[in-house]
Amino acid sequence: MKNRIIFYLVIISFFNNLLFSNTPNDFVSEKIIKLFNDLQIDKSNTIFIQLQAWDIKDINIMLIQQELLTNDFVLVDNEQFADYFVTINVEESLINKNTNKFFIKNEMYREIIFLVQITRKIDGQLISISNLTYEEKIEENVAKGKWYTPFLTTFVIGSLVYLLFYGT
Repeated sequence: MKNRIIFYLVIISFFNNLLFSNTPNDFVSEKIIKLFNDLQIDKSNTIFIQLQAWDIKDINIMLIQQELLTNDFVLVDNEQFADYFVTINVEESLINKNTNKFFIKNEMYREIIFLVQITRKIDGQLISISNLTYEEKIEENVAKGKWYTPFLTTFVIGSLVYLLFYGT
């Protein structure tokens, strides 16, 4: 029994970055759900999502749609059957910020701007336009770990957990 607990703890610590990562997809899907809830749009209405992100590789329409489906929204693939159109335009830029007043320390940030437009199909009325901004820090001049760093970290944490259970 204790071996299983140790095994699960090691696996969870190994995949910690994958389990708890915050991505632009999570950010925009949470904001779209909040927009629909604020506008009091019924979840039984059908929604068509169009994403316009040209060269941004980590924006995925499937992940955004999956998050909306898990929150009981009805999505359609054909815009003829939709009650609402959601158009997401995505732009990316790099920002240089001075983060320390006493020392000269500039940090690079990647800013992704989402322009979300929600339109009702029946009358073509534009219901909402929202400008959402997602920022993430770009690591510069940081020594990247080797391929074995996650294994070494997992081994150390697993050894500590083993010592806590079986140590004398």
